[in-house]
Amino acid sequence: MRIEVICLRRSVLNLMGLLIVVLIYGALASEGLLLREADYAASYGRQVLFQWDSDSSSGVSMAAWRAARKGTERAIELLPSSPVYQDQLAYLYILRARQTPDQGLSKIFYSEAANRSLVSLKLRPQHGWAWAMYAEELSGLGLDPCDAMVQAKHRAPYEMGVASVLQNRSLNGMHCSE
Repeated sequence: MRIEVICLRRSVLNLMGLLIVVLIYGALASEGLLLREADYAASYGRQVLFQWDSDSSSGVSMAAWRAARKGTERAIELLPSSPVYQDQLAYLYILRARQTPDQGLSKIFYSEAANRSLVSLKLRPQHGWAWAMYAEELSGLGLDPCDAMVQAKHRAPYEMGVASVLQNRSLNGMHCSE
């Protein structure tokens, strides 16, 4: 009888261990699917940004920009704690602000971009490129970008992307004391 109880306990423990493994595997698989769905949703936005970065003189149509924004917003719905998608949406708004000749509308786009950058910076405050984008957004809003520029230079002094954002037309010639 004692041996049967010991065997039964081992069987129960083995089943519990197996159940835990299955639950962990299921959770990881679910997370993987969520990541893949979010990445797919944001992929068109990345394509639009790459196209625009490759040839900024051609511009991006409003329809393409809207589709890119919609996909990126879907990625944020799926993974709201991902600073990558927040950065991507902020950059899409910067893209629109740069292409908009209407100053009032441009400020609205810069404001939306700044809101997304603030979310990103709360999630990942050490990211130099996000600070550089935030500096451009502040400048586009007519606000002082110096603190953000200093943060960008401090956190990523040798990153090419940071240097190119800080040297763009709206920040060119600004000198901030550190």
